[in-house]
Amino acid sequence: MKDGPDDTSLVIGGAHSSPYSLKMRAVLRYRHIPHRWVLRNSRWDDLPAPPVPVIPVLAWPDGAGGYRDVMVDSSPQITRLEDEHHHRSVVPPDPVGLGNPRLGADQPRCRHPGTSCSASSTDS
Repeated sequence: MKDGPDDTSLVIGGAHSSPYSLKMRAVLRYRHIPHRWVLRNSRWDDLPAPPVPVIPVLAWPDGAGGYRDVMVDSSPQITRLEDEHHHRSVVPPDPVGLGNPRLGADQPRCRHPGTSCSASSTDS
């Protein structure tokens, strides 16, 4: 880990070819969260092995040259950042506008008002 002013800055390890790495980098930049970008498996990569070998890796420095926590997967990373940093949120204030983020944007919508559309339905 680098000595100096960014000993307490988050460290993000990723790749330029990874859309999830770039998403997390954009979130950190947008939210003005101090961070350092490291290409995974480069000579500057001093991050410990994450629990699962995927990118991006987000690491919280311990202030003593090591890391107190490392996590992968951009969605939980964003959730944790929302809990730890309350400025410039990337989550809309109205959760109703979110829909169900686990379903994905390409999920079909029910065209039958007043029904659940959970069982097989036929078009009328």
